[in-house]
Amino acid sequence: MIWRITTLLNKKKWISFDKNGKSIYADSIVHDEEADEYFIPTEKNGLYGDEFLGDFYLLEPKKLTVISSHTSMDDLKRMMKKDKTSGAVYNVGGNFNV
Repeated sequence: MIWRITTLLNKKKWISFDKNGKSIYADSIVHDEEADEYFIPTEKNGLYGDEFLGDFYLLEPKKLTVISSHTSMDDLKRMMKKDKTSGAVYNVGGNFNV
């Protein structure tokens, strides 16, 4: 619930840009091409990045592509369920039983 409230408050403010110059928002689904990972950016100490397995990685625009702006974790989980072949990682907050 706290994650969703934070996302709603930051919804209109871009936090970075992807490699194509498209705005990344706090509730965007982003693909990191180097790690082959899909995630929604998280905020830690005023900085946005990807929190994965206890580590925090800052956003690196040259490796990122915005898949969808203004989404929810449910949208990311739906993407994960539909993808049966890519082998990509979907960072859904440790909840892999969806």
